[in-house]
Amino acid sequence: MYNMVMKNAFDHPPSPLPGKEGGERGRDGGYPQPPTKGAMPLWTPQQPVRTIQTTGNPEGYLDSEALGTPIALYIHIPFCETKCPYCDFNTYEGIEPLMPAYIDALAQEIRLWGAFLTQGQATPLHQPISTVFFGGGTPSYLPSENIQRLLDATRAAFSLAPDAEVTLESNPGDVTPSRLEMWKAAGINRVSIGVQSLDDGLLQLLGRRHNAQAARQAYQNARDAGFNNLNLDLMYGLPHQSMDQWRSTLTETLTLAPEHLSMYCLTLEEGTPLDAWVRLGKVPEPDPDLAADMYLLAEELAGDAGYDHYEISNWAMPGRACRHNLTYWRNQQYLGVGPGAHSYLSGYRFATLKSPRQYIQRINQWASEGATRLLKKESPGRRSPSGGELGVSPRYTSHPLPGQEGDRGMVESVFHHPARPLNLANLQHNGPLDTVDAIDAPTEMGETMMMGLRLGQGVSKASFLERFGVGLQEAYGPQIDALEQLGLLEWRQGWLRLTPRGRLLGNEVFQRFLT
Repeated sequence: MYNMVMKNAFDHPPSPLPGKEGGERGRDGGYPQPPTKGAMPLWTPQQPVRTIQTTGNPEGYLDSEALGTPIALYIHIPFCETKCPYCDFNTYEGIEPLMPAYIDALAQEIRLWGAFLTQGQATPLHQPISTVFFGGGTPSYLPSENIQRLLDATRAAFSLAPDAEVTLESNPGDVTPSRLEMWKAAGINRVSIGVQSLDDGLLQLLGRRHNAQAARQAYQNARDAGFNNLNLDLMYGLPHQSMDQWRSTLTETLTLAPEHLSMYCLTLEEGTPLDAWVRLGKVPEPDPDLAADMYLLAEELAGDAGYDHYEISNWAMPGRACRHNLTYWRNQQYLGVGPGAHSYLSGYRFATLKSPRQYIQRINQWASEGATRLLKKESPGRRSPSGGELGVSPRYTSHPLPGQEGDRGMVESVFHHPARPLNLANLQHNGPLDTVDAIDAPTEMGETMMMGLRLGQGVSKASFLERFGVGLQEAYGPQIDALEQLGLLEWRQGWLRLTPRGRLLGNEVFQRFLT
C-alpha cells in the first residue's frame, strides 16, 4: 500500500503500514489516504488531556502476563522477482539464494516469540492468534512448501483460532492451480491479488510483470480452487491515467465481485525510480484533483455495487472486512516477524532491523546464545542502564503529559515484571530488534483516534471510555468541536466519525489528535 498513499502525520508510525493490503512499508510513514482536493489548513494548539493510566513501563520489559487475548500475526516476506518502480517497501529482488536461510530464521523467530508469549509453566497455554497475514514483498513468490512450513511453525508456537483469517498476498502470475491447491492445504483461506489496474499500458508503467488478462485468469483460478474470500488491490492517481481508464477498471472489477477491494492512490515516494522519472520530466506528475475525483467515483460505484466503505481505502461485502487490518485500525495488539516488521505488544511498539542478511544473523544469535538469558527474569539487584534494578520495578511511575506542568502533568501507571520478562533493550543489542518505543497513555489515545477515525464507523464513545477511563469529549472536546464546525467530523449513534468531506481531508483531521 501501509498504501501507495498518504504521508504520515507523525514521525513514528503506530503500525505496520500496509502499502498494499496489510503489507509493510519499507520506511516510517504512509497510511493510505485519498488525495486532498481543495484542502484547507487545519491546526490548533494541542489541548491538555486528562490524567489516565498508561500501559508501558520505562525499563524496557515486555510483560507476557499482560497478553493472553488474541493478537494478530504479520509474517514479512521480503523477496520479489522484480521490484516495482513506485515501491519503497522493505523488499528486494535478486536475493533468492537467501531464501532457505531466511525461512529457517523466520520459523525460528516464530518459535522464539511463541515460547515467550506462552502463558504459565506447568500447563502452558499458547498465546492465541486470531489472524495471520503473509505480506511483503511477494509471499506468493516463495516455494509453496515454505508457506506450509511457516504455518506449521505458527500452529506449534501459538494457539491459532479454528476460524482464523489467514491471508496471503500474491502477484497474479503466481496464482496458478497447483499453487492454490498447496496454499489451501497449508491453511490459507484468503488470497489478496495485486491487480493494480486492468489497463495493460498502465501496468507496464507500474513495472508489473502481469497483464490484464493474467489478472483476470488469476481471479478465476482462485475461484475455481474454492477460495471464497478474495481481495483485489487497485491503484489510481497514476501518471497518464484517465478517468475513463479508471472507470473501466472499476466497472470490470466490480463485475467480478470479489469479497474485498483495496484501492490506493499513488504517492511518489522519494528515492524510487518513478519519483526520479517524474522529477526528470520523463513521466508527468499525477494530478491530485483528478485523483480526488477518481476516489469519489470509487466510493460511488462500489457503494452502488453493495460494498461497505468500512475504511478510507478499503471496501468489503457485508461481513468480509479484513479482520487482520481491523486490528491495526482499532489500535490493538499484533506481532510482526521478519525484517522491518512492526509489533505492538504490552504498551510497546518495536520493529526488527530491515536487512534480511543481518536479520538472519541476529535471529541465529538470539536462538543459539541469548534465548535463555533474554527470556528469563534477571536477578534482583542488577542495575538497568537507567539506574533502576532489573527484575524489581517500582509499583508506580509518572510521565509528563504534553502541555501540562507539575502534578497536573503526571500519569500514574501500575505494572510488574512477570516470572519471565523479556528485556526489549537486550533484543536490540543481541537480537533482531531495531527500534523500541514505550507508548504512554496520551500517545496511545492519539493513535487510537487517528487509526479509529479511518474506519467508516469511527471511534466508539463507550469503547474509548472503557479503554482509557476518560470520555472522548473530556479528552478532545475542543478539537472535536472545531472539526464538527468545519464539517469534517460528526456523531452518529455514539460513534465519532469522519464526514464524506472529512475522508478527503483525513490527514488534517488526524493531526488535531497527534500534535
